[in-house]
Amino acid sequence: MFRAHQASAYDNLHQPETALQVYEDAARLLKQYHYNNVGAGFSGVIAYKLLSQGDVERAADYLRDYEQHSGFFDDEGNVEAGHEIYYYWKGMYLMETQRFEAAEQYLRKELRTGLDFNSQNSGAYGLAQLFQRTHRPDSAAKYMSYAYAMNDSLYSLQATDAVEQAHAMYDYSRHQEQARQAQEQAARQRLFMWLLAAGAFVLLIMGVLMFFWQRSLRRQDSLRFSQQLAIYRQREQRRQQVQEGWHARLDDEPVFRQLNVRASAGQLLTPGEWEEVEELMNRLSPQFCQFLKANNHLLSSYERQVCILTSLFIKPKPISFLIGVDNSYISKMRTAIVKRIFGGTNGKELDSLLTEICWREDPPTPLNVDGIGK
Repeated sequence: MFRAHQASAYDNLHQPETALQVYEDAARLLKQYHYNNVGAGFSGVIAYKLLSQGDVERAADYLRDYEQHSGFFDDEGNVEAGHEIYYYWKGMYLMETQRFEAAEQYLRKELRTGLDFNSQNSGAYGLAQLFQRTHRPDSAAKYMSYAYAMNDSLYSLQATDAVEQAHAMYDYSRHQEQARQAQEQAARQRLFMWLLAAGAFVLLIMGVLMFFWQRSLRRQDSLRFSQQLAIYRQREQRRQQVQEGWHARLDDEPVFRQLNVRASAGQLLTPGEWEEVEELMNRLSPQFCQFLKANNHLLSSYERQVCILTSLFIKPKPISFLIGVDNSYISKMRTAIVKRIFGGTNGKELDSLLTEICWREDPPTPLNVDGIGK
């Protein structure tokens, strides 16, 4: 019913194509849900509108569907009472296909069997059109006059009814308006309360969902932090073990001893001393030197020096003395190196990360000046 009212609205707005589409959609949906007879009931209207647009072939298909599946016809092909408008649709179709005698039979049958206004008016109008096309002007004028007379009578009747209704409504229109206003106010209040309750319910649901979401995030953060802490502790434990293993070996190196002296005194390393430190690293940890070479384009000169001194187990503050920068800048560089080279975020991980690269094996037995193991 909604589709039918919607299509009528488009007809009143003089949008026949849109109205036709609505009728066709309604018929298709009804048949899709197995209401074939109800869907076929729309086919007659669709056929008439297609005829109005000149689409005779499709109109024939819809008329056939109406005749075969609507359930409005008896065994002799007569449509049941209340649906005589079918004769008008059929007559107009036959007229468009140049079968004028058959068209006249159907239109006269509508006048004869359809006693309501629509059947009489459409039948007379259809015959007037038919006689115009078959060049019988007297008959055309007769039935056109009949159609106009019915329209005039209907207009007069409707006008009289409208005046009577207006007069009857005049006496209580003020009370009706007051009642309407009271109903609208009550409806607005109910709507406001419903909206208020719905809003409170939505806020409650959002609060509950937010609580569980935040709790889930906290659990995930806690689990991730625990995992990262475990990894950091493992790396730090490994670094301490490596440092203990290499400490005695490094103490036998004059360059390393001189490095610690400079760091304790807060002195800057000279270029010559840097060359000795790099030569020491190349001799003790060639893989670390390969690491620096591979990432040389990602490191500044200061960052490269920080990596070397950190791998020799030098703390950040002594490093600041050895390369001549502020201690806070050392922390920033450590974080930048971890992020840029290792994809991490914590600068404290630099010690263990470099230890894993630099000191992969146990230290060799130190040699005396004669090359004999101590």
